[in-house]
Amino acid sequence: MTSNPSNHPETSMTLVTGATGAIGGALTTLLASSDLPFRVMCRSPQQLEAFRRRGIAAVHGDFADPASVRAAMEGCEQLVLVPPFTPALYAHSRQTIDTACDLDVRHIVKVSAADANPQSPLPWAAAHGRADRYLAKSGLAWTVLRPSAFMGGLLQLAPAIRRGVLPGTSGHGATTWIDSTDIAAAAERVLIDRGRQGGPGADGRNYLLTGTQPLSFPQVATMITERLDRRVRYLHIPAPALYLALRAKRVPHREAHGAVDQLARIVRRGLDDVRVYSTDLTDLIGRPALAMADYIDAHRSELT
Repeated sequence: MTSNPSNHPETSMTLVTGATGAIGGALTTLLASSDLPFRVMCRSPQQLEAFRRRGIAAVHGDFADPASVRAAMEGCEQLVLVPPFTPALYAHSRQTIDTACDLDVRHIVKVSAADANPQSPLPWAAAHGRADRYLAKSGLAWTVLRPSAFMGGLLQLAPAIRRGVLPGTSGHGATTWIDSTDIAAAAERVLIDRGRQGGPGADGRNYLLTGTQPLSFPQVATMITERLDRRVRYLHIPAPALYLALRAKRVPHREAHGAVDQLARIVRRGLDDVRVYSTDLTDLIGRPALAMADYIDAHRSELT
């Protein structure tokens, strides 16, 4: 990675967490082609070595080890906080925000969720909501990105899709879908443009990041059929059956119950503004979000 710190006098170094995940990984790739100085935080020696082989500065850090996060954050003026999707999401977010305050980090870009709400019955939505609120009260400059449903979830269903079915429990409930590369592009724009008068991140703001249109699982199945020229039908899974399937895969009760509640109740009934379309992404990156049809085309090999 080549960087020119003089082009970014107010952002001498940025720390990216979650760099081995879909969003953080995509952001890392984008930043590696920019002149914004940055380093990534990861847990294992193998991950560190993999990034370093790509010419990307990498430091050890584990959210479960606050001292390691502090060491990784030393000397950074911006932080990309992609908290791990665990029951400790809020605790890890809060500890990291506190550390950023102690180290005089100037700006945090946090990846949250479209349905973030401290009062949500969904454990991760509630955790994100509490963390977002804590960040807003921290005294730091902040930007929160709130992406909707991830298109990448389709790849987790690829084995079923290859058999001709798209399983789900949300019926005809629709939600907007977004690709992780678009979320990363929004984060990159905020990091690079922060400090420019009127630019993103100049003031604390929540950006709702959505796809181009709300789509239900049956509509997605139809779209897959059209793009792959092979019939894929929606297969409705009753909520209790989905819960049992998740538990069989050792998903903890709290997370399994939350996932079922999200699909069977919130998405199916259109609650929590899951069908809302926002122009925030286009406003940030200057182009529309990747369309579902284009995502399917790009991942044809994994779905067939």
